[in-house]
Amino acid sequence: MHLSKKILAGTLACTTLVGSAVALSGCGNAYALKTDNAEISSGVYRYCLFSAYQNATYSVEDYTQPILSQKINGTPAEEWIRETALTYLKPILVVEDKMKELKLSLPDETRYNAKEAAATDWKNYKDMFESYGITQDDYQYVMYDYSAKYSTVFEAIYGEGGEKEVSREDMEKYFKENYADVDYIVASTTKDDGTAMSDDEIEAVKKEFAAYAKEINNGDKTIQEVDKEYTASIQEESTSSEASSAADDTSSAAEAEEETNLHSVTGSITVANSYPEAMETAVKKLKNGKAQMVDASDTGYIVLVQKHNINDAVTKFFDNEDEDTKKSNRFQILVDMRQEDYTEYMTKLAEDFDESRITWNDAETTNLDLKALFEPDSLTSSEESAETSSAADAKEETASTAEEDAKADTSSADTTSAASEA
Repeated sequence: MHLSKKILAGTLACTTLVGSAVALSGCGNAYALKTDNAEISSGVYRYCLFSAYQNATYSVEDYTQPILSQKINGTPAEEWIRETALTYLKPILVVEDKMKELKLSLPDETRYNAKEAAATDWKNYKDMFESYGITQDDYQYVMYDYSAKYSTVFEAIYGEGGEKEVSREDMEKYFKENYADVDYIVASTTKDDGTAMSDDEIEAVKKEFAAYAKEINNGDKTIQEVDKEYTASIQEESTSSEASSAADDTSSAAEAEEETNLHSVTGSITVANSYPEAMETAVKKLKNGKAQMVDASDTGYIVLVQKHNINDAVTKFFDNEDEDTKKSNRFQILVDMRQEDYTEYMTKLAEDFDESRITWNDAETTNLDLKALFEPDSLTSSEESAETSSAADAKEETASTAEEDAKADTSSADTTSAASEA
């Protein structure tokens, strides 16, 4: 699990009309709004509008009809979308404020990784987002740069030297009370061919893992030895099921020696961290050094887990020889300890953000035609309807004129006839 994802709140025109054609691309690098600490591009603003529009589809009475022609809780949808987009922008402005206040910047490596990740995503999203005037840089800013800045501010506040620094003593206390140090082996109840194991097959794995747990608890084997034995057995089954595999294939044997199904984790073993509930319960009850088979087949897994004394893991966790691992571990525990406090703090700043600090570029915001941007078909339909109506009016007017001319001709004929008779 990526640590930054755990603390993200989630996050989160030069329209030119030429005849009936609508140009929806943004004006180059035009800004949508500015504050004393930030400049938000037109594309980032449009991304927020896009997100708000998507949410609006779940809030209107009939999502099959044009969204912008409806109301949401009594508010015109367009007004609701613009207001919602602003609520998405405020956390971004707050993060930019804190980055400047704390004199922070993103490391080159972080910026590079963000660019690479955005480039990968863009292959799938390019056509859709560019049609709304959103560029790859805009997407990167919202999805990756903002997240990195949000995490950077968090660490600056709660890390060493921060205004709300968490002491080593408090971190260790939390570590011992809430973390577990475990090794575990996982067996999936889905087979290599994608089909589910039968009940009998699941029972066989449960018995195998229970037998392994007994051997570990009796001191006959270590979990590392069990892993080698188990890995070799499933590798052998996999190899024997392949008709093309030779019985004396030494390369397969070598690969089996190198493979492992053993996982070592020091952290919060909870459902919130994507572990099965049965595993969370088992780890809490297990005594140090003991192993147990955990039946989590309702979630698709069977687990063999061994719990170790958490006190023995303190030094390795906080003072790991690998600098990146040490930094990651400390950040993780700060997240677990203070993410709720941080979210509340940043949310309050966003809610109280002084909107008078914002300078709007009306051409890219207030005057942006949302119907042209998100519902061009409905706009075209309206134009076609207007044209049809105009044509009908013209036809009616022509008919009326013809009728009047006919009456005039009749009147004239009658007058001529009367004159003749006289």
